[in-house]
Amino acid sequence: MNDYVIRVVASPSDVSPQAWNALLAAQAEPSPFMRHEYLAALHESGSATPESGWTAQFFTLWRGDTLEAVSYTHLRAHETRG
Repeated sequence: MNDYVIRVVASPSDVSPQAWNALLAAQAEPSPFMRHEYLAALHESGSATPESGWTAQFFTLWRGDTLEAVSYTHLRAHETRG
């Protein structure tokens, strides 16, 4: 089966922490800042939410029920003063 599906979710809580961290563990140099727990804490604490000026978008790639890849970005929607 080579059918892949991309899903965009608004919270890391929408993805299994075990599946997410298993992908990270497979990396040659995993970053602690990509751990599910770290990103979920940013989101759940209100530190990186639309209300704080940051809208997270989590991109997930699925093959059937298996998470194959994940990436995220934060869209900034507030002004900075320079």
